[in-house]
Amino acid sequence: MEKAQQLYGINPDDYLYKAVVIPPGTACGFVGLGYVGCDFSFPCTTWTQGDFLGHSAWVAPNGNVDEYGDTSCAMGYCCSNRCFNMAHAWQLGWVAPQLLNGTTLAPGQTRNISTKALTRTSNSGLKIDITWVQGQASLFLGYRLAEGPDGGLDTAFAGKVGVHSYAGTSNHSPDFSYLLGQMGPGESMTHSTSGLVLKVWSTNAATGTASLWVCRKSASGQETLATCDAGYDGDCDGLSGAADPDCTPFLPAVGQIKITPPPPPKPNSATVMPANAAANCKVGHSFCTSVARFAKTIKPSVNYYMKNTTTGMCQYWLKVRTCANSLVKCGCTNAPAASINGSGVLAPIRRNSVTGAVITAKPQRCERGHATCATKTPGSACQFWLATLTCTGSGIPCSCTQALKLPLRRNGL
Repeated sequence: MEKAQQLYGINPDDYLYKAVVIPPGTACGFVGLGYVGCDFSFPCTTWTQGDFLGHSAWVAPNGNVDEYGDTSCAMGYCCSNRCFNMAHAWQLGWVAPQLLNGTTLAPGQTRNISTKALTRTSNSGLKIDITWVQGQASLFLGYRLAEGPDGGLDTAFAGKVGVHSYAGTSNHSPDFSYLLGQMGPGESMTHSTSGLVLKVWSTNAATGTASLWVCRKSASGQETLATCDAGYDGDCDGLSGAADPDCTPFLPAVGQIKITPPPPPKPNSATVMPANAAANCKVGHSFCTSVARFAKTIKPSVNYYMKNTTTGMCQYWLKVRTCANSLVKCGCTNAPAASINGSGVLAPIRRNSVTGAVITAKPQRCERGHATCATKTPGSACQFWLATLTCTGSGIPCSCTQALKLPLRRNGL
């Protein structure tokens, strides 16, 4: 370094990376020597034959059964010109592959993936995070062509898709990558631990494109009622639903499925009334013209909106709190005359609010569910009593209804 500074006026300390290229020789008794990872707190010197440059960037060897047995990668045995495999290229940040995981690839689901060759674009390859199996390394699929930096790629890998496993999660993970296999067009492989089936549909060297198929088996690895019904491929044989013979036990034979259309909806008596409803109303009933008069506090299920059991047409409707000094809700109740104790006063026939018994005469004492009135009208009897017309525009006679409990008014019919 001192000689370089003398000859060229260069200060080596101004540069983070410094490389010295020397002729081949046999002076050193090792293939390479260097640090695995460097935080630059001290000079990191590497004597290398190429792959040790990868070690200084946290890239570990890659192999199969042998630590350096993956010759498709620069981190395997030397010495031809070739790129790092897809796993290490991702580790270095050189590629951004497509991603699948347990969320984007559910059991029984399949995905068709199109990817470019490693030498064509940085957006190449496929990374599968096996999140559904604890502690399982990710899979990397990369399409390789013997061109450019991959010009020295062995024919065993050229034009094929390599599959590697790599447990590292960042570019500072010094984990080994392992070559699991390579696939040409029409070839497939199964990753038994994850239940994944991988296949190459086709490759095109001219466009640098490979078409892949990925399938994740169901938990049992077989078709089930759930996978067949959903149209999934539970056993990853490329068939699904009715097209898969394995689904035959779960699906009816073609032509035996009868689809019965649902019946038309029944008219809602609370919203639809016949045109002649008013003409058929009986004594004590009323006819309301707008369902919008229902207040939100009124629940039809508690008989505030009642149907005539004889004609099925006439309704008696209580709407809003319009009776002065009353807990009774009233409105839209233009009912025909109904006699109370022979008085001939317009009013719905009364019932006891608890027992539901019809009250045809003025009682002499308070009944269960009724309250004492502060002001008594005809006589001194305690009762929910309708006597005078105080509800404006409703035609309902009401007064003296300061009840301790809500005195339910019911249609007498």
